[in-house]
Amino acid sequence: MKSKLYFACLSLLLFACAPLPKESSLASGASGPVTGKNGTVFSFTGRASKVLVAGSFNGWSQDANPMRKSGGDRWEAIIKLPAGSHQYKFVADGAWMADPANPETADDGVGGVNSVVIVGAGAGSAAPAGKVSAAKAPEKVRGGVLFSYSNPSAGKVAVAGSFNNWSQDANVMRKNAAGIWSAVLPLGSGEHQYKFVVDGNWITDPSNSKIVTDPDGNENSVVSGGPAPSSSSSSQGKPGAALFEVEAPGANKVEVYGSWNGWSGGTGMKQSGAKWYTEMKLSPGIYEYKFMQDGDWDALNKDNRIIEVE
Repeated sequence: MKSKLYFACLSLLLFACAPLPKESSLASGASGPVTGKNGTVFSFTGRASKVLVAGSFNGWSQDANPMRKSGGDRWEAIIKLPAGSHQYKFVADGAWMADPANPETADDGVGGVNSVVIVGAGAGSAAPAGKVSAAKAPEKVRGGVLFSYSNPSAGKVAVAGSFNNWSQDANVMRKNAAGIWSAVLPLGSGEHQYKFVVDGNWITDPSNSKIVTDPDGNENSVVSGGPAPSSSSSSQGKPGAALFEVEAPGANKVEVYGSWNGWSGGTGMKQSGAKWYTEMKLSPGIYEYKFMQDGDWDALNKDNRIIEVE
C-alpha cells in the first residue's frame, strides 16, 4: 500500500514540475519593422501555416504580401513602401492582429488598433525650405501630394485624414522661414478627406475650396491622390534644369507656359518625330505649367501640370 502511495505522489510531483506546453497563441512578436535599402522588413514569430502582411499600402489585401519562414516559427517579408505613414496588420491563418512588437498604433475604427510604420524622413517628407513660398490647395508632386498651410505663430501643425486614420501625430508638417508649413504625403488614387490640426485645433484647409460634410455633420477638406500628372511627360535634367516633353503628333507649334515667369510668355519647343521637347534652367521650386498646341490651351492638357526643380 505504501509503495502504491509513493508512486502516486511521485507521479503527481513530476506532473506539477513539468514545463507548461508552448502557448498556442500566434501573437508573439519578433521585432518591429526595419527599413533598409531593399525595403521595409516585417517580422513575426508564431506557429502558423500561413502569415501575411495586410495594410493601407496594398488595399488590405490578404494575398499581396505573404510572409516566408526564416527559421523556426519566425516569418519575414520585405516590402518596398513609399515615404510616409502606413497602417498594417498581420494575418496568421486568417486571424487578424496588430504587430505585438511595434508600439506605434492607430485606432482601426472598429474597436481595435492597426500597427503603424513610418518610412522615410519622419511622417512623410517635408518640402525643402524655400520651395513653398505660399500656401495653396494640395498639389500632386513627385513623391505624393504637397500640403501647405500658412501660420508663422503655430507651434505644431499636422495633416489628419482618412489616409492615416485621422491621426494627429502620423503626418506632422514642417515650417520654413516664411512661416509656411508643408508636407508631401504619398496617397493612393481616389478622394481622401482631411483637416489640419493646428496646436490641437482642427480646421479645414483654408486654401482648398473642396469641402464635404461627413455623416456627423463635420466639414472636411477633400484631396485627390494618385500619381503626379506630369510624371510621364516631364522629368528632371541636370541640377537646376527642367526638361519638358510631350507627345503632340500632327502639331505645327508647341509652347510651354508656366508660373516661373507669371505665365507672361511661352517657350517654344523643338520637334523630334511626334515628341516635342525643351529644357529650361529654373530656380529650385515647385512650378505649375501647361503646354499649348497651335494656340489651343486644352489640346494637350485641360489642367495645369506640376514640376519640382531641385
